[in-house]
Amino acid sequence: MKRNLELNITMKCNVGCINCNRMCDIYRDRAEHMTIDQIKRFVEDVKKIGGIRRLKVIGGEPLMHPDFVNIYNVLLEGVKNRIITYMRIETNGTLPWPNVEKNIFVKFAGRGFGRRKYLPVLWSPVDLGYKTKGPCDQIRRCGISLDKFGYLPCSPGIMITRLFGLNHLYKKEITMKPWGLEELCPHCVFSMDEEWIKDHWYPIINPPIEARTPTKLYAEKLKNFNAEEFYKIQPEF
Repeated sequence: MKRNLELNITMKCNVGCINCNRMCDIYRDRAEHMTIDQIKRFVEDVKKIGGIRRLKVIGGEPLMHPDFVNIYNVLLEGVKNRIITYMRIETNGTLPWPNVEKNIFVKFAGRGFGRRKYLPVLWSPVDLGYKTKGPCDQIRRCGISLDKFGYLPCSPGIMITRLFGLNHLYKKEITMKPWGLEELCPHCVFSMDEEWIKDHWYPIINPPIEARTPTKLYAEKLKNFNAEEFYKIQPEF
């Protein structure tokens, strides 16, 4: 069965929403642009497994990638060849859409900043005394995640992997079977039960101060995390 996948082509963002689960609001100057060669390799990976159902191109803000048009064209060929059934460019809606070739199986989707809502992603279930329910629907809905450094089982894992020193979870080969969830889920707010999540969605405009305040473990990890050291030791995809 074909699955979904999220492609994080850049971590550069012009907004930096509060509680961004890629830490774009905290580390504002980082880019982490994927290269054209990495995108081509990704398309070949997808071809080898028989294709994927939906690709969400995201970031960061994907339109801030300096080579976005060329990346789009590479991915569009994957759509035309039915390697990618459907592609969605997930933008924050603040930048003009580029003049690129249209396709009925490609959609640019932008949500205004004021319409966004987020969970307090810097709340660790461990700190809250909750035993997480296990795999959430992020993997089913959004799929595994690829960024400049490799594949992870989900996009929230990008932040958790870095802060909690779980770099070994990065894979260089695509696989649709989840892995590493016993290490990621205890620190992921998305793994809380549905009722808890329903009660903790906050508006992005003027959320309560507690929604923006990391719990103890996240506060410690953010204080000690050195992005430059991560770049030095983490091999790229």
